[in-house]
Amino acid sequence: MNKTIREKLEKVRLRQTNSIQLSYEYVTYEIFNEISKLSHLRELKLIGCNLTDIPDSISNLVYLEILDIQDWSLEKLPLVITKLYSLKTLSIRGNQYLKTLPDELANLTELEMLDISDTGFEVIPNVLSSLEKLKILKLSYTYAKNYSILKKIETLEELYLFNNVNPELISQISVLKNLKILSLACNSEYPDPDYYLENFPDKLFDLINLEKLDLSNNRISSLPSEVKKLNKLKEIDFQGNNFNLFPVQLLELINLEKIDF
Repeated sequence: MNKTIREKLEKVRLRQTNSIQLSYEYVTYEIFNEISKLSHLRELKLIGCNLTDIPDSISNLVYLEILDIQDWSLEKLPLVITKLYSLKTLSIRGNQYLKTLPDELANLTELEMLDISDTGFEVIPNVLSSLEKLKILKLSYTYAKNYSILKKIETLEELYLFNNVNPELISQISVLKNLKILSLACNSEYPDPDYYLENFPDKLFDLINLEKLDLSNNRISSLPSEVKKLNKLKEIDFQGNNFNLFPVQLLELINLEKIDF
């Protein structure tokens, strides 16, 4: 291990630091063993590491609340992560070889935010419905099937689906009555033209608690009058669509504070 890095980590340990972020060139398995000695660590971000596993010693981080291991080369989620029982935020986005999640993920009973965008999932893992405190799910650029599991995550308040919308998905999320923030942006880039978002999805009118809606960079050209049912909307983004005229129906949304058009 680079002596300078070791010395810095030792100083960090003595200060009882709460947060560490390292870029890929500094992260090795040996570094992990040093990090695992930082028992008071609450946030760990290790971005773009060309590693396929995590040493078991990371389970020593019993107070860790935020773990970001995006853009790694993981083919499966290391089970040791499911023993970090204080985790509230987990990002594994960009692990394109990762195709599923273990059932043991349900052990993370405090997990509130999960980012599984840009992964290799072929189906949405059933274990997501077992995460009883999950409020934020990021599922962008993931072309999976079997979205029926989403309707079972009743705790969801924020859902991000950039470049990842199809008719089945829209139907499933329409039952999420606690949803406050929804992004369905950038679906004009979808690999299958049949999935382009060309019309405002009627099913969205069921999301009566929605406060922020992002439909930017789609192919929507008109807005139905029923949009007034979304009377709690505060922000809406229609940039990059195919409107010829400003949709005056938006003016009926009395709580609307911001329009991007």
